Amino acid sequence: MRENVNNMKDDTVKVKILLDICDSMYKPKPLETIEYAIKALGISEKLQYTTGGAYAYKYIGMGYFQLSDYVKAIEYFQFSLDVFESIKYKKGISNMLNSLGVTYSMQKMHSKALELYLKSLRIAEEINDPLRYVTALINVGYIYSEMAIVDKAKEYYDNALIIAEEKNFMQAIGTLAVNLGDLLYDKGSYKEALNNYEKSLKVFRKTNTGDISYSLLSIGKIYARIGEYDKAITYQEEAYKIASERHEKTRMAEALIGLANTYLKKGEIRNALDYFKKAEFYSIEIGAIKELRDAYDGMAKAYAKRTDFYNAYQYQRKESIIKDSLFTKSTISQVNQFKVQIEIDSMLKVNEILKKDSKLQESKNKTQILVIIFLITGFSLISLFTVLLIRANNNKKKTNEELNSTNEELNNTLEIINSQKKLIETAHEEITASIIYAKYIQSSVLPKPSQIEACMGEHFIFYRPKEIVSGDFYWCSSIDNLSVFAAVDCTGHGVPGAFMSMLGTALLNEIVTKEHITNPVSILHHLRNDIIESLQQQGETGEIKDGMDLSLCVIDFKAMKAQFAGANNSMYVVRKKDGNSIPDTKMVSSDEFSLYELKGDRMPVSIHVSMENFTLLEFDIEQDDVLYLFSDGYADQFGGPHTKKMQFKNFKKLLLKHCSESMAEQKISVEREFYKWKGDNDQLDDIVVAGIKISQR
Repeated sequence: MRENVNNMKDDTVKVKILLDICDSMYKPKPLETIEYAIKALGISEKLQYTTGGAYAYKYIGMGYFQLSDYVKAIEYFQFSLDVFESIKYKKGISNMLNSLGVTYSMQKMHSKALELYLKSLRIAEEINDPLRYVTALINVGYIYSEMAIVDKAKEYYDNALIIAEEKNFMQAIGTLAVNLGDLLYDKGSYKEALNNYEKSLKVFRKTNTGDISYSLLSIGKIYARIGEYDKAITYQEEAYKIASERHEKTRMAEALIGLANTYLKKGEIRNALDYFKKAEFYSIEIGAIKELRDAYDGMAKAYAKRTDFYNAYQYQRKESIIKDSLFTKSTISQVNQFKVQIEIDSMLKVNEILKKDSKLQESKNKTQILVIIFLITGFSLISLFTVLLIRANNNKKKTNEELNSTNEELNNTLEIINSQKKLIETAHEEITASIIYAKYIQSSVLPKPSQIEACMGEHFIFYRPKEIVSGDFYWCSSIDNLSVFAAVDCTGHGVPGAFMSMLGTALLNEIVTKEHITNPVSILHHLRNDIIESLQQQGETGEIKDGMDLSLCVIDFKAMKAQFAGANNSMYVVRKKDGNSIPDTKMVSSDEFSLYELKGDRMPVSIHVSMENFTLLEFDIEQDDVLYLFSDGYADQFGGPHTKKMQFKNFKKLLLKHCSESMAEQKISVEREFYKWKGDNDQLDDIVVAGIKISQR
């Protein structure tokens, strides 16, 4: 069906087929679902097919929901709801109210979710739609369980189960088994809870529906609770694998935290810390606040078990960043506990010094006793020993004074250190919170998938900051029937790189979008001049030469022509072997495809020893060519069996291996191959890899 749909004429039948494809694949392949739904939306708008457009918005939202991008999911679900309300289609309205409720629930906005679920429930009852009625009952029950109103939750679950079993709604039966299992787990009825979780898993596996990874995690949680750690790990690992395949990043973070906690209980601290850190990465990436809190809490406990109280305290302090929404009295108690442990550790060091001082004093006292004994032995020695005694007493007083002074200095120093530590911790907390918020600002200025789709057509973007914010970014614009795309690597990563990336985005918008400059060489020249002017670079010795490396391509899809210019970065063009060669380029081949490398100039976009003109490369593009623009972060990553850099020759082989896949599948492959190569090594740099498939318009 997917192969033939592109050959069909644009009509409502094609829209319905595209939507059926979306419905069958939104869980395992969310990126491809978004791709098909955007096509359905475009055709629906052209045909003024309102219902088709509403469902297309829904499936775009479903795709983003599966990717844990809840902000975009809400945006598209709301679009769908607005359209359904405009045509008064109550079935669609009830459906989207439920979808919005689930999304708000995932963000712990329970009152908003409950309001939407109750509206959906009323409409489903009004139109006599049992499936949506049961769905709404389950969702209302879930919110009550989250609010710890257990009796009310069970009442809604029981009502839903009666209808679900009567109508044989298998997915609903599986979901109810999970939810009832959660209630039983909270009561401490672990055996009954396990029976429910296993029932849900059996139903979900049989029907290939439902949240299989959650059922697996729940079973793993029971086994971890009762001390059967190896069984727990087996279920948690399978949950992580399924969540990874489906790109369910929130569930991936939950599985990683489950594994980490199990290893922590087993006493395998290193494994626990590795999994907690991976969970932290995904949680920050998708803004999963609860999971981030759990990761920080787990790391604090792991470090405490190592008696590394400093790191334990640091991670407990990190947790305080999100305490306004998620902190409880127990976590506050844990923070205080770690504070006490740090203070005890510090005081023990002081006490060791004081003990030494006490021993010194005891030694002096023994000396006095000996002096008295010697005085008794002979009057003739009284004068001599009197002098010695006076000296001893004077030395004792002097020593005591020095000890008192030393102790006072130690106490003062300790107060200063504690004061400075608190200042540093407060500053660290505020800075980290600001950087996490800055991530959302930086993400908001990156082109949205729909913008890139409109500009470049089929594409994928693999974007991975090394830290919370990134010095790499990507940018696109459509001007005068030309499409412009850039992959940019700014000097540095983290906060310094992020500042440069924001500057680069603003300057590209000014040069291309406002001034309508579309020649790649002219864009790079203007960008270089603007950066030098903005950063007031003079070329003086010792001056920091901040700038950018980038690859920039301008495509005319109608004329099937492209232009390229690069600063330290190249661009690859992959085409079928029977296609025309691209002159003056390096080429490597596989059995079916050739990869041509268009090299950028060896100078950055900034002040530099070499400030020559950039080189313009022009070439014809062909149907189904794939253009790859990227930073050096992917190829420079250390990993593999010998912990070496991947290097660009292996990066080229990787692209040739996967170039025949769809853009959505290529993104998954590129991401999977990166993590497979990296293994347990740290990510060394920010990463951006973009693929653009050529299709004549």
